[in-house]
Amino acid sequence: MSDYKYSQLQFAKLSAEVKQDGMSMTDGPNHSHTIFGPVEGTESLDANHGIGVGLDAFNGRDFFDFTAYGGHNFNLTISGFNPVLGTTGNLPTSPGQALTDPSHDVFLLTFDPSTGITSDAQAAAAFVPWPDGHFGDIIGHDVVYKVHTANLDGQITFAGAGDLLAAHPGLHFDIYAAATHTTVG
Repeated sequence: MSDYKYSQLQFAKLSAEVKQDGMSMTDGPNHSHTIFGPVEGTESLDANHGIGVGLDAFNGRDFFDFTAYGGHNFNLTISGFNPVLGTTGNLPTSPGQALTDPSHDVFLLTFDPSTGITSDAQAAAAFVPWPDGHFGDIIGHDVVYKVHTANLDGQITFAGAGDLLAAHPGLHFDIYAAATHTTVG
């Protein structure tokens, strides 16, 4: 099978998973995608839509833009997530900054007010640190983040990302959190 046909097959699989999970996906330039919608229950997405994560022309930037709602606990697994790796001082500080990179994936979890989160500071604090103080912990081959609010518990697993970090000692990646801001007036 050609690399291009394999890429198309992987894309079709991702499209089906997105639809099955009640999410939406839009296409962007250079094989990039925005995957968005509510996160609830057990969901799994395979973003390996190319022949080698981060290594091929068929795998552009994916933007995972999810919204969490109170009372809807979740367990989300994403395979093939290709983050920007760096040290604390040289990583993008916002999703907008991260989205300027054309080839690395970005993850944003927005908290609806029904979760009890009403500010960006509260959204950041909703990520539960592991006993060693880190927010994302390597478990086996994966990187796992835990989320807790008064009305929501969740887990985000980046399958295979632990191997990526093991191959690059001293580096890590960030995911982003925000509160839903509404204007009354």
